Amino acid sequence: RIIGLDIAFCNVGVVSCHWDGQVLTLTSCETIVTARHKKSEVVSDTLDNLRRAQIIHSALGETFKEVEPHLVAVEGQSWPRKNPSSSIQMAQAWGALLLFWLAAL
Repeated sequence: RIIGLDIAFCNVGVVSCHWDGQVLTLTSCETIVTARHKKSEVVSDTLDNLRRAQIIHSALGETFKEVEPHLVAVEGQSWPRKNPSSSIQMAQAWGALLLFWLAAL
């Protein structure tokens, strides 16, 4: 069993596959979607980003429990240079993933 991840803050792509030694079969695919808080809500960006990271962490936890992967493939990191806030959000999404892995050890 294999899980493939495309990590981002707004949308995390998740696929699971089964490899029997000859054939790779797609068993599921999903997108974990996190949306910014509504403009009408008075929430700091920091708290909102924490909420979104928790959504990612929780959804990945459910997927990992269901699939019980033997291998995890993750798309390489790309850090936007022109928009520091995008880099911070990417780091928070990766942090949600890494916290899950650390908790599983």
